[in-house]
Amino acid sequence: MVAVLLALEVVTRTKLFAMSKDFRHFQGFAEAATRLDRGVALVGNSATRLGVDPAVVASRLGDAKGEAVDADVFTADASRINTWHYILESTFWRPGNKPRLVVLTYYEDDLADGNRIEIGRVAQFFTTPRDWPELFRVDLPTFGERTELVVSSAWATYAARARIRERTLRLIPGYERYAAAQNDVVFKHERPRAAARPELTHVALHRLLRRAAEEGTRLCFVAYPTLEAAEGNAYPIDTAGRAAIEAAGMKFIDLRHVDGLGPELYDDDVHLNEAGRALYSQVLADALREAL
Repeated sequence: MVAVLLALEVVTRTKLFAMSKDFRHFQGFAEAATRLDRGVALVGNSATRLGVDPAVVASRLGDAKGEAVDADVFTADASRINTWHYILESTFWRPGNKPRLVVLTYYEDDLADGNRIEIGRVAQFFTTPRDWPELFRVDLPTFGERTELVVSSAWATYAARARIRERTLRLIPGYERYAAAQNDVVFKHERPRAAARPELTHVALHRLLRRAAEEGTRLCFVAYPTLEAAEGNAYPIDTAGRAAIEAAGMKFIDLRHVDGLGPELYDDDVHLNEAGRALYSQVLADALREAL
């Protein structure tokens, strides 16, 4: 049994990590950050990954400023404020990389505490044991979560078990369509539960703002246009979160409503298609001029 587990661990680290586009993306953060050279870091989840073209943002900002501007994306699907903190800590602040501007795209309650964290991913790619006290204090308050973090830090196969299961299930014809539909159902099911929280708290957001100030990093938070927002039913702005951002001297941009961004430019409730991505990237770049 031990031999089998060791063999699986070797396969996970040498094969699965290389096969996974997401894992390769995470492993490339450090190098991408050094190439950014005082440029614009676009941090977020799949809304950023699929909705923002960094080349368009860089080109449009460069034209407006009359100088070369670099931009790149640093994203993790389904991530929120907790994970973004550790992406910035591990990719920029500890290595000493200093982006000119960090743009964090969010929607709905992404800035609030209490959202689910993909612990295995955080353990393997964005944190080390030196982060455990802070993780336990703010992000992972339960014994089960803390245990999962410790185990995932040492055991890559366990940390990546969801990705392994997904890759296995993809061998079944039609699974990807089923998975997309399932994710859409889960997303719609979780939204009323999130809305029913008695009061949103922002411990993780305040921590991120404090660390950015310590590192001299300029942050810009962007409220993203979901499909419902495009149809005239925008989610409410997290007023407490916005107040914290502005009190810290950071920039907040409300892009929930973008002219010309209609339902035909979306692939689902959140993600833009290629035409929508091109339009939104131009609008985002124009909105970032003042912050840059």
